[in-house]
Amino acid sequence: MKLALISPIGVGMGTNEENKYTAELYSNLSGIDSLRELMSCANSPLLTVASILESFFDEIEYIDEEIEDIDWEKQYDMVAMSFMTQQATRAFILAEKFKKKGVYLIAGGMHPTNSPEEVLKYFNTVFIGEGEITLPQFMRDYLNNKPLSVYKNTKEINMEEVPIPRYDLLKIDKYKTIPLQISRGCPHNCEFCASTKVYGPKYRHKSVAKVMREIEIIQKLKPNAQIYFTDDNMLVKKNFAIELLDALKDKKIRWMTHTDISVADQDEILKRLFSAGCRKLVIGF
Repeated sequence: MKLALISPIGVGMGTNEENKYTAELYSNLSGIDSLRELMSCANSPLLTVASILESFFDEIEYIDEEIEDIDWEKQYDMVAMSFMTQQATRAFILAEKFKKKGVYLIAGGMHPTNSPEEVLKYFNTVFIGEGEITLPQFMRDYLNNKPLSVYKNTKEINMEEVPIPRYDLLKIDKYKTIPLQISRGCPHNCEFCASTKVYGPKYRHKSVAKVMREIEIIQKLKPNAQIYFTDDNMLVKKNFAIELLDALKDKKIRWMTHTDISVADQDEILKRLFSAGCRKLVIGF
């Protein structure tokens, strides 16, 4: 069987006039190039899905519409998409085209988790929350011709057991920045952020040793890669953050990530950031 993992290109979230206004507003913002760089990064969840499902498929292909077009002449048994709200309109257009070709469609990620009823109008199966447990269960059901329309994760995922993403599937020379997820969950529940709705309020992280192994894999594929730690709040746990930053210092990489405004009061973290390779922080407040 052949699986296509597709990250749809991002589009506007409002009317044409609203999207035009947003584009004009963004064009005048300082540092907007950094935001564009983040949004054009590879889809880390789909690369993890590839590792989770690799034993079920003979061939897996990763397609990122930010850097390439879909070849509609190719045939796939299944298409999986992971997308945020600004990608949803495009995801639905793609789903309709693939459905006409008889392809089985599955979806997960931020938007499907928060709006599963809407997504089910276009996809055969929707995943709510994390997929390390539910994806293999779905595949067993699918192979027995009895897949469900919705799979909802109810277990706490141990980050140490999350498989290493299939970075080898990337057309890696087309990316400046490569994603790496260290943690999931955030103890805050900010009204502008969907993190706790998907990953919950408990901060869970990989071991420093596991993070270092993933960095080494990326460096073998792209020696001078900048890394985007995709965590929603990477520095929220002080002791772990200090241990991680001390280890990153030896890797001599450049990286960016997200955290919240409380980091301003954490002198032990702040004084380590630059020497650990941090070049950009996206702050939530």
